[in-house]
Amino acid sequence: MVICIFGVIAKIFIANWTKIPFSQLRINYVYLSAGLLMMVPLPLIAVALWQCILRLLGEKPSFLHLWRIAAYSTIARYLPGRIWQYMGRLYWGKKIGLADRNILLSSILEMVFYLCSAFFLSFYSLKLYLSAGYVYILAGTTIATLIFLHPRILERVINIAGKKYLKSPMSLTFSYWQILLLIISYTLLWLLIGVQYFFFLNSFYSLSPSEYISLASINAASWLVGAVSMISPSGIGIKEGVFVFIFKQIIPVSIAIIFALFIRFAGIIWDFLCACVFFAFDRSAWRNFLDFRKRPKPDDQITA
Repeated sequence: MVICIFGVIAKIFIANWTKIPFSQLRINYVYLSAGLLMMVPLPLIAVALWQCILRLLGEKPSFLHLWRIAAYSTIARYLPGRIWQYMGRLYWGKKIGLADRNILLSSILEMVFYLCSAFFLSFYSLKLYLSAGYVYILAGTTIATLIFLHPRILERVINIAGKKYLKSPMSLTFSYWQILLLIISYTLLWLLIGVQYFFFLNSFYSLSPSEYISLASINAASWLVGAVSMISPSGIGIKEGVFVFIFKQIIPVSIAIIFALFIRFAGIIWDFLCACVFFAFDRSAWRNFLDFRKRPKPDDQITA
């Protein structure tokens, strides 16, 4: 399925190759450098937010340990199946003394916060398609999401969704305001990613600053679709297809395809580079990777 999606993208790209305004493309090294520099703090912010969730659950992990766990488990998400990234967190998290339940719950909450914040931000891109009713749809979905995020409702949903892996129900000790603050923090992270994408795009194609929010919103929407799809690892192909489909309303489709593929490959290279850096300084990394690879897919229930 992923190959088919990339095949369709490649076909569209080839068909639009002659439409690429090569004479107008100029490499802007200032924007390119700014985009590359932002690849360092953005993952650190994501790790810091995960650390905040774990601390609210009573854990006190060091930032460096969580960064290493995130770097290793991120590589696992490129394997077929959604479970491997979280299996990596469980495996390496246990080695630093984190409780299984808290690792699992923090990962679930992190994904919920990513999804909800991306959902909020993605609504801005609907303006490209809706001429009427936009405000009512936004208000209705916002109210529904805020109700869903109430600790008691969110707790019940998590316990129902995770009953396959849980022997006893989990309880959230978060306050509603803490949850809303985390949602705002993840939304700001999405906006910062939008800034990085704006820099990258302007390194070879001029995009007006007025379109920045549209770019950030389209990226959030495409990630959201890729995240909820179950047919490709890390949403590969799905995210790019949705991104091109929406963003072609603003820039030429050929440029949108180039940019979507550039972002994907840059992200993959960065993920593997971070993992390799930690691997080089981790004496037991190779043995741990071999041990992790031998572990079966977790069909048993997770206990405290």
